[in-house]
Order: sequence, then C-alpha cells, then structure tokens
Amino acid sequence: MTTPSRLAVQIVTDFVGSSESRREIRKHRTGKPLTDLGWLDGYEGESVDDILAFSDSENAFRILSALEDSIEHHWKKRPGLRTGVENIIVAVTALMREVNNGGFDQFYRNSSKRWAFFARSALLHIDRKDAAKIVARAGRSLGRFVKSVIGPGVGGRFKELDEKMSRPNARRDQVFEECDIAFHRLTGLPESLLAYARRHPNGILKKA
Repeated sequence: MTTPSRLAVQIVTDFVGSSESRREIRKHRTGKPLTDLGWLDGYEGESVDDILAFSDSENAFRILSALEDSIEHHWKKRPGLRTGVENIIVAVTALMREVNNGGFDQFYRNSSKRWAFFARSALLHIDRKDAAKIVARAGRSLGRFVKSVIGPGVGGRFKELDEKMSRPNARRDQVFEECDIAFHRLTGLPESLLAYARRHPNGILKKA
C-alpha cells in the first residue's frame, strides 16, 4: 500500500532526478555545482573517488556518464595514457546510451562505432554474457570483415563498417530490431559496469 509519505518521497525523488529540474535548481544557484546537495550533474573536475562516492545516492548511469566524461577529458590531455579499464567503461557506457536512444543502427553509425569491435569483449570483462551475446548477434548481422582494427576507431575495418551501414540490408535491420528489444529487456547493466569501476579505481585517470 502506498502511503502519503511514500508518495511524497517518490514525487521528490522523481523531481530532483530529472535533468530539467537540476538545470533549474542550478540556475537559481547562479551556476554553483550541485555536489554539496549530494547530486552529480556531469563532470566538473572531480576525482575518480569523488565521482564513485555518489554510488549510494545517484543513478548508476549518471555516475557512469560523469566517469565517461572525465575519461574522455583525460584522454584529450594525455592521449597515450589509456587503460583497459577506461576503455571498458567508455565502450559499455557508449553502447548503453546509443542502443537505448536509437538502437544498434545508431550505435554503428555514430561516433560510438569506434567501439563496435570491442563492445562484446568489454561486456564479458564485466561478467555480462547475456549482453555480450546480444552484441555478438548484432555484429554478425553485418557480415564478414576483411581488414584489421588498430585501435578504437582506427583501422581499415571501420571503413568497411561505414560501407556496410551505407547499403540497405533488410535482414540486418531485422536482426538489429530484435537485438534492440533484447537489449532493452536487460536489467542491471549500468549497475554491473559501475560495480566493475568500483573494483578497479586505480585503472581510471592514471597520471602515468
């Protein structure tokens, strides 16, 4: 039974959890960050420990998005200091965002396609064989690739991917649609990735 107090808590939680509400609150705080309220609102230079400290109070995907932003920022400053842990976090976060917003078709067309040939491996690293199986099926629908992958987004295989995605393919699109449905039915994927990040904090934003 839903009591008035529980209903009130749910209403407040839904309100402060929305991006629109946080933008309005921040506007009235003259741009001050929301971290002192126990909220994470994007990456604002926090350390890995500071970001992960929100694990008990914030939505898992919001924390992962902040981690992704911090890692991308770190890569721009120190392009030669990527770690396997960082690659896994960014790859899976990008996969979740793109597939949940526009399906595998969007994942393989947007900048997220740089992770097209790594996403399955990343999911296996965080012990999500169910999600990896779906990604593998979507990948197989693209057909055989001849050229190699040098790194994320680098290598002749990505040109092949662009060529394949530019051609109509009803069978591929049908498989993508079925994989989209299966992916949307997954539960706990952001939490699995966040748990992985919490187990490997020393592999994130390494200085040297």
